Parts: sequence; C-alpha cells; structure tokens
Amino acid sequence: MQFGADPRALTEDIVRNLRDLFLSLMAPELVQLPKERAEIVSDQARRMGASSVVRAIEVLGEVLIEIRHAPDARLLLEVSLVKLTRQNSNTDIAALMSRIERLEAGVVANRDPTGPMTRPVLVDPNTGRAKLGGRATPLVVVPNNAPIAASTSKPASEPTITLASVPDVATNQKLEPTAGLSDDEVKRRWPEVVAAQKPMVRALFSAMNIVECRDGVITLSAPSDVHIAKSSEHLEAISLSLKTISGKQIKLNFVVGESKRNRNSKQNSPELIDEEIEEPVDLSETTKAPKGTRSSPIDELAKAFPGSRIIDDKK
Repeated sequence: MQFGADPRALTEDIVRNLRDLFLSLMAPELVQLPKERAEIVSDQARRMGASSVVRAIEVLGEVLIEIRHAPDARLLLEVSLVKLTRQNSNTDIAALMSRIERLEAGVVANRDPTGPMTRPVLVDPNTGRAKLGGRATPLVVVPNNAPIAASTSKPASEPTITLASVPDVATNQKLEPTAGLSDDEVKRRWPEVVAAQKPMVRALFSAMNIVECRDGVITLSAPSDVHIAKSSEHLEAISLSLKTISGKQIKLNFVVGESKRNRNSKQNSPELIDEEIEEPVDLSETTKAPKGTRSSPIDELAKAFPGSRIIDDKK
C-alpha cells in the first residue's frame, strides 16, 4: 500500500489466496494453480490449519463490507491483519479456540505415552521466571525394594481421624429428643417440627394453622378437604417427629378453616346491613298527592303556551 496499492484490491487478493489454502486442505482437486504454486499453497495451509484459515477469511470478509464506508481503508485493513497475526493479544472466542487447538495439537504431537511424565517448571512468583534447579524433571518410577521406614517416622502428636470422630450431617438436622412436654410447649415448638420435614411435607403443613393442642391432640386448620387428604399421607413422619420432640404420642386432628375472603365478607356484611337499617325514614317529608281529576293533553298544552287559542276546525 505504500506504493499506491488499493486497500480493497489487496484485501480481495488476500481472501482469494486464503480460499486456495482452504481448498487445498478440503478438496485439493479443486485448486487450479500451477504445480509449484500448488505445493507452496498446500504447505502454507498445513502450517496455518483449517481453523486459522477460516477465521482469517471471516475477518477479512467483514473488512470488505466495512471498507466501503470507512474514512481510512488502509487503517482498517492494517488493524485486521494485526489481529490475525498477533492472536495472543486477541481475546475473542475464535482466537481463544484457535490457541487451544494449537496447544492440544502440540501436546498430542510431543507427548510420548510410553515415556515418563514431566513435572511442571517451578516458577518464582516474585520474578515470574523458573527457579534455579527448577527445570522439569521426569517422574521415574522407583522400584519398591527399600523397606518402608518413612511411614514409621511420623510424629506421634499428629491427630488420628477416624470415622467415629466425623460428625454425621444427617443426625444434626434431626430433632433432639426431650422429656415430656406440656401442650403449650408442643404448640410453641410446632414450627420446629414442620421445618425439620422434607420439602414436600414442609410445604403441606406450613399452609396449615395450629388451632389448639389439648390432651395430646393437635388441631390443625387446613385450607380445603383436598389439602387434608394430601397431608394425611405424611402423618407417620409428623407423628414420629412429634414423639421425638415431646416424648409422648400426639395425635393430629384436621379441620377445614374459613378462607380469608369468606371471613372478610362475613365481617363486612353486618356493617352494610346495619347501615341500611340505621337510616331513619322521616314521615313528615312525605306529601300526599292532590285530589282531583286529571287534565287532558289539550289543557296541558294550553298551560304550556299561555295566550294561545285553541281552534277546533272540524271539516
């Protein structure tokens, strides 16, 4: 471009060359180039890889679209070429995938499955360089001919962890058994019993309200009969938890409670009735209708138009 080349024409030439690289990888028989040029293109395509060629074609294709309205076409092309050649400084997904593919290809090519594994290089965090003597060394399997003496040299003060010393998480969530509780205590600790159940049981019994607890019988108010039927399937788990927490057998009794809408309507209806009844009727305000005969429509018209004269023309 320093010698006067058109940026758009140069971009089209690069895309055309990348197309030949792609065809030499996917369909070599479609490459229409001389033999020497075809060998050069094929070698260049193998070094770049299919993913890098496709990404370069996509980036330069976008450049060809944007270059039509760009104020400086040369700058746009140079920035795109820098992105393609300096992939380590690019953070988009395509560049990262390309770098990962190259790393995987290098690992597969250099890894000898029959050879020893190499340790990672020890890096000094202060300088970022490898430590002296930290060069990667192979892990060589040492035959187990020496007597095991290192295991007996452990300090005696090191604590020994056994399965008995590990706390059981499941038992921590259970309710602690207590002595016999009174009815008031059982009623007060009812939310703890519900909170210790499984999610399904907890959801069912959380929608109920405890009405009373008397003589070992808890009365619960449920929203509907269907809710009671569903909750009755889990009575065994609730009864076991109540027996654990109270130390005695407690029965459950269900009743269908009134919904909030019905309670509000019942509370509001007496007020409306009282307001209607409380309105007194004043008999003095009532007037009697005047006695007499009704006037005819002609007389009503004559009253509506004073000074008018009725002409009865019967012809």
